[in-house]
Amino acid sequence: MQSTTAATSPAAIGSLLDRKITLATEGFTTKFCELTLKDRKKLSKENALVVAEYIIAMKREINPRLSYLRYTIQFLSELARTNSKQYKEMSDQDIYRYLDSNRKPDSQDSLHKWIGSYNIKRIILIRFFKWLFYPNIANPKTRNELSRSERRPECIMDIPHTKDKSWPKQPNTLSRRLNEVTASLREVGIIVERYVIDPHKKTKGIKIRKISSASSASTAIPIVGENDAQLASDNDSAGDADDADDISYNSYGSSFQQKESVFWERYDGLVKKKEDQSVNHMDEVDKNTVSGQELKMELVSSGKFFIGDAVQIIEDMVRAGKLEEVSFDTYRRSRNKGSNNNYKVN
Repeated sequence: MQSTTAATSPAAIGSLLDRKITLATEGFTTKFCELTLKDRKKLSKENALVVAEYIIAMKREINPRLSYLRYTIQFLSELARTNSKQYKEMSDQDIYRYLDSNRKPDSQDSLHKWIGSYNIKRIILIRFFKWLFYPNIANPKTRNELSRSERRPECIMDIPHTKDKSWPKQPNTLSRRLNEVTASLREVGIIVERYVIDPHKKTKGIKIRKISSASSASTAIPIVGENDAQLASDNDSAGDADDADDISYNSYGSSFQQKESVFWERYDGLVKKKEDQSVNHMDEVDKNTVSGQELKMELVSSGKFFIGDAVQIIEDMVRAGKLEEVSFDTYRRSRNKGSNNNYKVN
């Protein structure tokens, strides 16, 4: 095996970095990731090489979606710009500084959307730093176990999952929220059932069951008592970084045509809103483009999509030629008249 110490000249490092970037960005349809890794204002050569090697390792270990890889490159470049350090030199304070930059006051974000971004970035960073300190461990679960037992790396230890303030604090509030999404849950094979626990005390319970697609068998999720004052006191486990390696997305339950109708309704609503907001501005921004993040939030708020469904349909619309990604996480309706209108989702 050739020693890496021989390749220490700037030219040799540059050549190695170019090869790694090519491997890391294979499969992307836009240049965003490649340009980010090559931009020395965003990433030093050392940090760019680390990110490229991490992306290559992820492709080999778990083969995640390209959208997840894009977010990883974006977030790691933002972290590097915030602290101007090599990743191995970063402390927990450097991580907090970056994560806290996502916080927004209620006057700017009354729905607390920033919490979702905060927690996603937290998971991605924790996953990255575990790999950085255990690069020779190919199994992510083994890395998690080593990190937990050795309490390394210190920079990510005890960084808490942030609770969503909108999470129901009362049993009746949770029950009402479940009523609002019962139909959507049923579409993806999840059934919400109510039953009586104790008829004398009039205590009711809620059981959530997932129906197996292969058979009529079902798996019951733990029972929720409507009179239990501690009903929603703990929501941290849902964002535990040890579960970061199990991230996956479900395909939509109802037909693509039904989902597409809602998709364009929400998309056009965002375009109209953008046009109305820019009436008094002289900017040259393409008013027909929408932010991917805003589009996903709109789709979820329709009650017809979960976040995974929203991510999936955007990718499917791009593949169908009905939507264009004009820059990172920015989209517009396709101008190609020859787009595939008969595209079907697998």
